[in-house]
Parts: sequence; C-alpha cells; structure tokens
Amino acid sequence: DLEYAQKWLVSSGWAAEDRIAVMGGSYGGFMTLSAITTYPDLWKAAVELFGIGDFLTFLENTGSYRRRQRSFEYGDPVEDAEFLREISPIHRADAIKCPLMALHGARDPRVPISETEKLVATLSELGQTVEYVRFEDEGHGFVKRPNRITAYTAIADFLDANL
Repeated sequence: DLEYAQKWLVSSGWAAEDRIAVMGGSYGGFMTLSAITTYPDLWKAAVELFGIGDFLTFLENTGSYRRRQRSFEYGDPVEDAEFLREISPIHRADAIKCPLMALHGARDPRVPISETEKLVATLSELGQTVEYVRFEDEGHGFVKRPNRITAYTAIADFLDANL
C-alpha cells in the first residue's frame, strides 16, 4: 500500500517527508493519480506517464479491437458506470495538493492520449500546478532515444524544482 510505503520510508530514515514524489506509467500512471487523490498530504510531487484518469472515457475511447477485453478487465461502462466513476481519479482532482507532470505519446494504442489531455485540462481549470509533455511520434511508452532523453530530463528537472 502506498500510504504504508511512504510512512515506512520516512520512519526508516530513507526519505525526508517533504521530499517524496510518486511516479508511474500505464497502470502505474493510474496508481500515481490514485495516490495523489486518495492520500494528497503524502506527496510533494507526482509524475504520471500514459495512465488512466477516467475509466469511463478510457473505455469509450479505447479502440474497438480492445474495448471488449478492457470491459472484462475493468468493468462494463454501462453496468458498472457508478463503480468506474468512483475509482477514476479525475473525479477527485480537486483533492490534489502537489504539482503534477504528465507525459503521453499521441499514438498510444492502449491508453488514448485524450485521458491525459482531459486530466491536464481539468487540473488547469482547477488552478492546479500541472506540466504536460506530449510526444507526437510515440505510443504507449517512449522508445525513441531522443524522446527518452527529453522525457527523463524533463522529469528530473520537474522533480528537482518541486522536491
């Protein structure tokens, strides 16, 4: 559990309470968003890469060839709409207290880039600190060396500025 891990890092002396960030990609991106909306006081910064922010729009915008599989994994968007809304971090975005960096590839076949764009727009409307890095020529992950360098340099700079 992320709350326990954060508290253990602090109590063990491995990390200072005011210098802990959370970061993840894909399902880990969803986990990152869940962490900063469920335990907003624990994190000083967050980095989310190509994650799901809203399961309903994720399922609506997922390619037809994957939609049925995704419904089996996460729930049916009609029958399970209330549950999917409850677990979607975007509906708790107003709880976020830390700066967030979001990164995504425009050609992502697994998590539509619209997930990140909706998240960034929502946080901007709420006046939250959010930085967005979009790669036009990447998919679900960053495989091109120049893009990896850009992504991880941006992440390092973001964390350096916020921790």
